[in-house]
Amino acid sequence: MNTQPWDVIIIGGGAAGLSAALMLGRSRRRTLVIDTGSPRNRFASHMHGVLGNEGASPADLIERGRAEAAGYGVEFLADAVERVDQTDDGVLVKLREGDPLHARALIVASGLVDDLPDIPGLAERWGKSVLHCPYCHGWEVRGQRLAILATSPLGLHHAQLVRQWTDDLTVFTADIGPMDDATIHRLRSRGIRLIASPVTEVLGEGEQVTGVRTSDGNVTELDAIFTAATLRPRDEFLRHLDLDRADTPMGSFLAADPMGQTSSSRIWAVGNVTSPGGNVPMSIGAGASAGAMVNMALVTEDFDRAVAIADAAPDMAPADYWEQRYAGPDHMWSGRVNKVLSDVAADLTPGRSLDLGCGEGGDAIWLAQNGWIAAGIDISPSAIGRARTAAHAAGLTDDRISFAARDLSTLDDA
Repeated sequence: MNTQPWDVIIIGGGAAGLSAALMLGRSRRRTLVIDTGSPRNRFASHMHGVLGNEGASPADLIERGRAEAAGYGVEFLADAVERVDQTDDGVLVKLREGDPLHARALIVASGLVDDLPDIPGLAERWGKSVLHCPYCHGWEVRGQRLAILATSPLGLHHAQLVRQWTDDLTVFTADIGPMDDATIHRLRSRGIRLIASPVTEVLGEGEQVTGVRTSDGNVTELDAIFTAATLRPRDEFLRHLDLDRADTPMGSFLAADPMGQTSSSRIWAVGNVTSPGGNVPMSIGAGASAGAMVNMALVTEDFDRAVAIADAAPDMAPADYWEQRYAGPDHMWSGRVNKVLSDVAADLTPGRSLDLGCGEGGDAIWLAQNGWIAAGIDISPSAIGRARTAAHAAGLTDDRISFAARDLSTLDDA
């Protein structure tokens, strides 16, 4: 893994996180995606309403997305985030297992958890014949015997929506309490059956629902159930930061502007962690927008810093100037070898090399990894320190590579 500080860390490797990662990788940003491998839609075998991917597997989309992002240098880490803290120049991400990581910006795309009603037979059929979104699953169960297990007043809206996909709809209303006459009349006007007795068991064969049993002992035969779980955003690792939140009928979620930025100038949030109703294409779009905006924020910051350094440059000696450039928190090396060097060296027999003005040592490290005895010299002690650290992290020994901090203008001709 890239050992240098990251431009951006993304928490969550689902559709939103990978879309942001793709944009940032193509923007040449050092980007790390931290993911636990448990996307919200892992229970579903197919996606629908995803243009160009109709009926595709969510797992296949993730696999292709990871490969596409990795092709632009994005790296991945399988771990869980325990805590995020803000620093003067970015964020510090503390992991469950690995060492803390620093980044200039953070994108939270960690999604949410569906806490289902505690009814026997319900959870094991989630994503198969117990469903939540008619736009995602309605076509596949169109015209069948459907039910709404209402868990809140929003279930009545759910009922009106699902009625579009079937003429045979039953709503179990025990969890929402008494309904007024106008609401009852509205639902019944389109032939919806209302059952007030609580559901005690979901019946079925394997993944397929066949009916439900209610507390009065009656069994209602069904082919699929729609229900709304209690939505729990996966954002506990930054609750202590007191970022602005939005209270919605579906719960409390991180507040973010249309481009995904939260009330922190360093933290963005996209996908279901901030927009619980977003499906796969919506999450992809949100991730792409946030990735582009994070890159623009970093571009602006890069120019602001460059202007400040340039303004001070006339009064600085060369050694002081370059030391200031390399002593800051950001690394100058992209992590990739100079292409001209790699093309030329490919036709040469490995021998000894000397890189004058080696900076953080990226080219010298590449040469050493490809059979050369490499040395590097730079005017900045901080740059040389980083070069040595990177060389050791790459497993290179002192007999393969060496670095020295020297001012070339003061070296003797000998």
